[in-house]
Amino acid sequence: MPNWDQAVYAADRLHDQMLAVSTEVAQFRAGQPAAADLTDTLPQLERLADQVRDAVADLAGAVSGVDG
Repeated sequence: MPNWDQAVYAADRLHDQMLAVSTEVAQFRAGQPAAADLTDTLPQLERLADQVRDAVADLAGAVSGVDG
């Protein structure tokens, strides 16, 4: 049975994570960073991608009624 409260929370969290990714990419593009800046930007994007993946899994679990 879907847990809609949990699904709404997970969807909101996913939205926040996607905005964070979008912001990071926009800042990267606007700044035209030097190669040294890539060493900071890429790990941040990897962390954000992990958070997005977790949020998607939470949302899928809530909608399907399966925890985890």
